[in-house]
Amino acid sequence: GSYTISKPLYIGSNTTLKAEGATITYSGSDKCNLIVTGKTDKNISAACAGYNGYSNITIIGGTFISNKKNTASMIKMAHATNVKISGVTLSGGGCAHQMEVCAIDGFTVDGCVFKDMEAVYDGVDKQEALQLDIPCSEDVFLNAYQDGTVMKNVTIKNCTFSNVPRGLGSHTALLGAYHENIVIADNTFSNIT
Repeated sequence: GSYTISKPLYIGSNTTLKAEGATITYSGSDKCNLIVTGKTDKNISAACAGYNGYSNITIIGGTFISNKKNTASMIKMAHATNVKISGVTLSGGGCAHQMEVCAIDGFTVDGCVFKDMEAVYDGVDKQEALQLDIPCSEDVFLNAYQDGTVMKNVTIKNCTFSNVPRGLGSHTALLGAYHENIVIADNTFSNIT
């Protein structure tokens, strides 16, 4: 079916969200993540240090639509292990990134579609649809424990990126902290500015 949301869907450990055949549209005009791991009070605490925040999260299917006024990342996840996202479509948004993740060990994105993202955010058109980030500053990754934990054991495959400024990547660096074991394979990129 079709659903309208006006605030985030908070997802915790040992959770599977099956959204196949569903369309979830953000109706608000504020800055709002559509899906986020946990709540801010835990996310900024030492309880989330390293990869200890959340584990075993799966999102299957669903079309998530955001509007130009929403400048938050549609999906935002941090400090976790074993996160799998498959068959999800992210459309629209005036966001910096449609999906922004950091500090995850075991992150798989398979068969997802990233499309129709606004090309300019704060006057810059260099944002990635899928950003692999690092929690090293509130300016870089807001509302996460800032310990410099890298992404590792990441697979991004069979995805489509179209009508977005950049497909995927990272533009954040922390001296001595390097993402590990990143596999990007069999993706399609079109109309990338």
